[in-house]
Amino acid sequence: MIPKHASASEVAWLARLTLAYIGIALALRLGFGLALENDEGALLLHYPRGYLLGYGPQLPLYNWLQFGLFDVFGANLTTLFLMRASLLAGTVLAAYLALRQIVTPQVAGLAATSLALMPDVSWEAQRTLTHTPLAVMLSMATLAIFIWMWRTRRLGAFLALGIVIGLGGLSKPNYWLVPPMLAIAAASMAEFRGVFRERRLLLVPLIAGTILLAPYGWILGNLDLALASSWKLMASDDVAHRARALMGLSNLVESTVSSLLLLVFVALVFWSASARQQPSIPPEARVLIRFLLRAFFAGALLFAAAIVLVGIGNVAGRWLMVLTPFAALAISAAVLSRLPAKPRVIWAGLCAVIVLGFLIALAVLRTMPPSRGATDPEELAALLDARFGAAKRIILADHYLGGNLRFVRPEWDVRPSHIVAPLDRAALLVSEGDRAISASTLARFGIVGWTTSPPQTLEAPYQRPTDRRRRFYVSTMDPPG
Repeated sequence: MIPKHASASEVAWLARLTLAYIGIALALRLGFGLALENDEGALLLHYPRGYLLGYGPQLPLYNWLQFGLFDVFGANLTTLFLMRASLLAGTVLAAYLALRQIVTPQVAGLAATSLALMPDVSWEAQRTLTHTPLAVMLSMATLAIFIWMWRTRRLGAFLALGIVIGLGGLSKPNYWLVPPMLAIAAASMAEFRGVFRERRLLLVPLIAGTILLAPYGWILGNLDLALASSWKLMASDDVAHRARALMGLSNLVESTVSSLLLLVFVALVFWSASARQQPSIPPEARVLIRFLLRAFFAGALLFAAAIVLVGIGNVAGRWLMVLTPFAALAISAAVLSRLPAKPRVIWAGLCAVIVLGFLIALAVLRTMPPSRGATDPEELAALLDARFGAAKRIILADHYLGGNLRFVRPEWDVRPSHIVAPLDRAALLVSEGDRAISASTLARFGIVGWTTSPPQTLEAPYQRPTDRRRRFYVSTMDPPG
């Protein structure tokens, strides 16, 4: 929903800019290798399962949206890429709509597009991530609607906030840092506290809870699947709770710094270079900047508290992507609000050069061995069929391998290896590790008496001409008799 201070022409200009970015990124993606990344493979592999309330440890919203695009445009690389690229465009647009309610169009536009100076946003999110970019977009949408609600107190704003929080709760668990950190930031500032006296605020949890009811009911009934990735939070079961927490806090600081370092460097250069020309930051912009920074620090403290309480020993940078954009927007808005027109143009040009460099480097590096993106899935499928008769067997594989095999052989029966049953004929287990499925594991799925061969090595070529080969392991699984 467009706030009253953002005109249609402004939004159209930003839309054209993001569409140009998507077009360039798509051309590079299609021109440099067709192998799918892990999360892309997961979506293709789970697509035949249809629209479910849960898909294991991942929340379902991204799957639903991607499957909808598959239904309309087909399950292909272009559709996979456009979904993720559209989320980046949506993130920039939502950030713009949030800022534009308070600052000028130029400052809002440049600050929003400056999110691309965060490697997690312009590199990692476009390389392989899926559910996380959705959570980032919804966190920016939550910010935009929260500011709209604060400014106007309109009923539509309260309703929209409940909807976006409900959708955010279906995107990624770390999204749940966003509502409390916004509430804490608002409660700490006199300018925002009045919103908590609104009775209509009670509509927000009511609407969000309604959206979340069925999917979270599935989670409660399938905790073993829903928590299957919880091991990623721990550095090691052998490490004491206190040591894990210290490792987690160290990861938190390191990941935050690495995510914001480039943007902070660019901001400092422009701040120092234009120090004598800088006007003061407008009072309304000061309020916004303080709010964004308080929200960021509130979220970081909430994350730190979780690390200490649970003993989280491993914090990946992508988990902080719902937090760091708040700091990035505050820093960009603070600097840009004080820059004259010419330095702002230079800022925009520098951002464009950096983002284009990211795109080209990403396209080239992902196809260089031994990168997974350099694998030739067509050759791998041909080798599997020639040596093991894969076309006549059920293929069990992880998300990366299974998705790529389904991509090049859509007629094959390819299934996720963590969902073994039911098997109605001979199967192949394809993996990058040399472990076969044990008899005890098969027995848990009701598969008894099957013959499983030791893993056999299969070496497949890369897409680029090279003497190197990527090694895979294949085990045959045959029913009794």
